[in-house]
Amino acid sequence: MYVIFVINYKGGVGKTTITANLSTELAYRGFNVLMTDLDP
Repeated sequence: MYVIFVINYKGGVGKTTITANLSTELAYRGFNVLMTDLDP
């Protein structure tokens, strides 16, 4: 099992976009994907 974190303390740098695109591509390649977005 792989765990990937996309972290940056500054807002507006595209973390959600990168995470969504990465998880979509991994799912397309056959990986089981669970994506969560924790925005405090």
